[in-house]
Amino acid sequence: MRNNKYLRLIKIVIVALTVNTYGAYDPNLRHNDAVTGFLRRMDALQTPFSELTLLPLRYQTVFHYCTSGVDTMKLTLQEIQIRKLLLSYIDPTIGMITWNNEQKDINFRVHLSLTGDINAHVGDGAGATVKGIISPSMTGNLGRISFYSGIDVWTEYNSDVKYRQSSYQPYDGIPYNLYGRKTDSASVRSSDLPRGGINYDAGAVKIQAAIDYLRTGPTVYYPLTLSGVAPPITYLKTDLDLSIIQYSHLAGMLRSQKDKPKYIYFHRLSSFLFKKKLLLGINEVIINGSTTDQYLGDYNMLDPGNYQNRSWELVYLIPFVPFKFVEHYAGDRDNAALSMDMTLWWPERFRWYGELFFDDILAPWKIFSNDWGNKWALTCGMQYFGSIKGMNFESTLEYSHVEPWVYTHFYGGSHQYTHFDKCLGSPLGPNSQGFTAHFQLTVSPKHIAGFGLWYQASNSTVRGGSINDIFQYSDKSDSTAFHDSETKHFLGKGTTSYFGPIVTYSFNPFGRFQIQLRYELDLIEDPGDSRFFCNGGFVF
Repeated sequence: MRNNKYLRLIKIVIVALTVNTYGAYDPNLRHNDAVTGFLRRMDALQTPFSELTLLPLRYQTVFHYCTSGVDTMKLTLQEIQIRKLLLSYIDPTIGMITWNNEQKDINFRVHLSLTGDINAHVGDGAGATVKGIISPSMTGNLGRISFYSGIDVWTEYNSDVKYRQSSYQPYDGIPYNLYGRKTDSASVRSSDLPRGGINYDAGAVKIQAAIDYLRTGPTVYYPLTLSGVAPPITYLKTDLDLSIIQYSHLAGMLRSQKDKPKYIYFHRLSSFLFKKKLLLGINEVIINGSTTDQYLGDYNMLDPGNYQNRSWELVYLIPFVPFKFVEHYAGDRDNAALSMDMTLWWPERFRWYGELFFDDILAPWKIFSNDWGNKWALTCGMQYFGSIKGMNFESTLEYSHVEPWVYTHFYGGSHQYTHFDKCLGSPLGPNSQGFTAHFQLTVSPKHIAGFGLWYQASNSTVRGGSINDIFQYSDKSDSTAFHDSETKHFLGKGTTSYFGPIVTYSFNPFGRFQIQLRYELDLIEDPGDSRFFCNGGFVF
C-alpha cells in the first residue's frame, strides 16, 4: 500500500515537470460541466486554490489546479488519471493548427468542434429537436495579453414547432433565419452566437474585455444571480486579488430591443475564512436601460411617467462603492439586486453551499411576509466526494425556491433581469422551486454513470409568475382599472409539477470525442412521459 502511494506521487511529479506552463497563456475556456465538477472535487480534498464562483474559467486556473497544491497521498488513482486527462484536454499544443515561439512567449492555435444535441420525448405524443453545431475558434497569447475568439453556427430541426420568421428583436429571443426567401414558417432554422475576448494579466490585477457566458455562485443546478443560461454578454471586467479578499467589477451590455440600450453592472466581494474552510461572497447587480416598445398585454402596461432614455451610468464604474447607495445617488431609476453566498468545506470531502438572492424587500424583518414587494430566492445544497472500490463517487443534493415577482420590474423590458428574453438568474424563472438528487460513479476515467431524482414546479399563469409581468398599481382616479394584489401567492392554481427518476451517462468528457446522455421519467404532470437528452461530438 505504501509503495502504491509513492508511485502515485512520482507520477504527479513527472506530470508537473513535463507540462509546459506556456508563459502567460491564459484565455477563457469554453464552459464544460465536467471540468467545473472535477475542480469542485479537488477543492474538497485540499485548501481551495481559487474561486470557482465566477465563470468562465481561465486556462491558468485549471492548469494550477492540476499541477499544484494537492496532497497526492489523498488522491485516488482515478483522480490522478483524470487530472492527467484534464491537462491534455486544455493543452495549448493540441489543435488543428498550432504555433508557438517560447522565446517571445507567443502561442496560437486553431480549433474546430463538430457537436450536436438531441432532445426527444415520448408519452401521449412523441417529438424531437435535433441541432447540429459547427464551432471554429482560435486562442493564443502575446506575452501577458491572451485572446480567444469563436462562433457557434447551428441548424436546428423541431418536429413539434413551426418557426415563424424572426423579428430580430432581442425580446423575442436569439435571432435566427429560415431557409428560403419566401418561407413564412418552417421546422428548421439556423443561427449563430459569438464568443471571444482579450485578457491582460498584471498579477494581482486582471483585466478582461469579452463577449461570453457569465455565471456566479457556488450552486450546481440552480444558480440565482448569474446562471450562464442566457446568451453571451458583452462586458469589461477587472479582477483584484488583495490576498485577504478578492474583488471583481463588471460593466456590460444586455439586449432587450435592438434600438434601445440596456446595461448591466456587477461586482463581487469575497473572502476565505477559517484557513480556507469557509468562503463568503456578496454580489450586487444593477440593470437599467432605455424604455422598450415591447407590448406585453393589457395587464402589463407601463406607467407613462416611467419612460426614460438612458446611457452609461458612470457612477456604477467606481469600485467598492455599494450599488444600493449609488442607485439613490443616480436617481433611484434602476433595478438593483443583492445576493450572498457561502461555501463550507467540512469535513474532508464534503462541500456545503448556499445562495440567497434579494431582488427587493420592504424591510429585513418583513422579508418572509406575503407582500409582493418581498422578492427573494434561495438555493442550498451539499456534495460528497468519495470512492467505492477505487472508483470515484459523487453525490449532490440541491433545493431551490424562487418567489413570485422575482426578476421582474415595473419599468418593463429595459429593467427586467433578462438578456435576449432569457432569465439571467435561475433557469426556473420566478414563482418556482426545484430539487435534484444525483449520485455519480466514475466506472473508469472515460465512463461516468449516474442516477437520481428530480423535481421541478412552476406557474407562469398567475401574476408574478412570468418574468414579463409588470406590477400594476391601483389607480385612485379609476377604481375599475385593473390592478395587482399586493399579496403574493407562491405557485398557486395552475402549477405544473414534474417529478421522477433520472439516469445519466458521460463518455470521455475530457477527450476529443465526447458524449453526454440523460434520461428523465415524469411521474406527476404527464405520468409515463419520458425525455431523452443527448449531446456530444468531436473537439479538435
